[in-house]
Amino acid sequence: GYGATECSKQLDEDAAELDRGRRHAVLFTCFICLLSIAEGYDIGVLNGAIVRVQDEFDASAMALSAIVAITPAAVIPGSLLGSELADTVGRRLALLGSCLVLTIGPICMALSPNIVILMVTRGVVGMGIGMGIVVTSMYISEVAPADIRGGLASFMAVFLNVGILLGYMMNMALLGIKDDWRWMLALGAALPSVLILFLLSPQIDESPRWLYAHGRAAEAEQVLARFSGSLQAQKDIAAMREDSKETLIPWSRMLQAYSDKAPVQRMLLAGLCVPTVAMLCGYLAVAYYSSSLMKESAGERNAFAATIVMGCVKVLFVLIAVSIMDKSGRRPLLIASCAITGVACAWVALAFYNRTHWMYHAFGFSLFMAGFEIGLGPLMFVYPAEVLATAWRAKGIGAAVVISRIIGSSSLFLFPLVVKAIGAGNTFWVQSLTNIAAGCIVWFLVFETKGLSLEGVSELFAD
Repeated sequence: GYGATECSKQLDEDAAELDRGRRHAVLFTCFICLLSIAEGYDIGVLNGAIVRVQDEFDASAMALSAIVAITPAAVIPGSLLGSELADTVGRRLALLGSCLVLTIGPICMALSPNIVILMVTRGVVGMGIGMGIVVTSMYISEVAPADIRGGLASFMAVFLNVGILLGYMMNMALLGIKDDWRWMLALGAALPSVLILFLLSPQIDESPRWLYAHGRAAEAEQVLARFSGSLQAQKDIAAMREDSKETLIPWSRMLQAYSDKAPVQRMLLAGLCVPTVAMLCGYLAVAYYSSSLMKESAGERNAFAATIVMGCVKVLFVLIAVSIMDKSGRRPLLIASCAITGVACAWVALAFYNRTHWMYHAFGFSLFMAGFEIGLGPLMFVYPAEVLATAWRAKGIGAAVVISRIIGSSSLFLFPLVVKAIGAGNTFWVQSLTNIAAGCIVWFLVFETKGLSLEGVSELFAD
C-alpha cells in the first residue's frame, strides 16, 4: 500500500510538472511570436499602401513590382545571416538582432522621400524578416514539448495572420488622412521594439539544443525541465547524446549535401519541399496584389474591405489547422492545402474570364487563403524545423528560406507583368495547374512527423 501510494504521488507530481511546463511553453511561444505579427503586418499593410504609393510617386508597373519584390528578395540574405547568428551566438541574441532591424526598418520606410529610398528600406525590412523566420521557427521547435510541438510552432502562422489582418485594418482605418501610407508603414515598428525589451531579460531561456551543442548539457537539461518536466528532460538529453555524433555543420557542408548519405538527402528533400511548395502556390501574389486586382471593378474602399474579410478567413483557418494538427498529422493537411488552393485559383480564373461581380473574385481569394492556412501556411517552417536534425537545422532552415524566397520574390516581380501580358484569367489557370503539381510533390517527398521527438524524426529517413 505504501509503495503504491508513493508511486501514485510521484505520478501526480510528474503530471503537475508537465502541465506547468506546457503553460510555460505556450507563454514563451506567444511572446516570441510577437515578431511574427510584425512580419505579417508588413505583408498586410503593403497590400493597401502600395496603392497609395503608386498615386503619390506616379510609379510604373515595373517600379511597383520592384518595391513589392525587394522585401522577399532581401529575406534571402537575412535568412543566411540569421542561421549563422543562431548557430554562433545563440537563438535569443539572433532574434534580438532581427527585432532591432524590424524596429528601424519601418520607420525609415515611412520617411522615404522617393521610390529608390523606399526600395532600399524595404530591403532592410526584408533582411529582418528573413532573420526572424529562421530563428523563430527553430527556437520554438527546440523548446516545445513533443506532443504539442506542431501546435506551438504553428503559432507563428497564427500570429503572422493576425499581423496581416491588422495591416489590412490599418489600411482601411488610415485611408485618406495626410501621409496615410507613411503612417501605415511606420506602425510596423511597434511590436519589435516591445520584443527587444522582452529579449533583454536574463530570464529568457536559450534553446536547449543550442546549449547542448555548445557543451552546456547541464544548462540544457535545466531549460528542458522548465518546458517538459524533469523526467522528459532526462530522456531528451539521453536522446541528444545518441544524436550528437555530428557537430553543427558549416555552410560548406550544406552546399555539398548532394554528395552526402542517402538518409541526409531524403531529410533535406523533405525539409526543403514544404516551404518551396508554399511559395510556388501563389500565396505572396494573392497576399500583396489582391487589392490591386480588385480595385478597378470594386473601388479602393471595397477592395480594402475585401482584404479585411480575407484576413479574417486566414486567421480562422490557421486556428483550425493549429487545433487539429497534432491529431490529424502534417501530411494530410499539406495535401489538402495544395488541392484547395488549386481549386481556388481555378475559381478566380473563371471569375476573371467571365467578368463577374467583384465579390466572386473576393470569394475566390478568401477560399485560396483558407486552403493555404489549413496546411501550407502554418507548416511552411514548422515542418523543416521538425525533420532536420539538430546539426543541420539552422543551415537547413536558412536554405529553405533562401529557396522559397527566390521563388516568392520572382513570382511577386513577375506577377503584375504576366497579368499585363496574358491577363489575370490565364495567370490563375497556370497557378491552378502549378498547385496540382505541387500536391504531387508533397505526396512523394513528405513524411509524417506527428508525435515524434526531434531526435526520433531522423529515424524516418534511415536506410
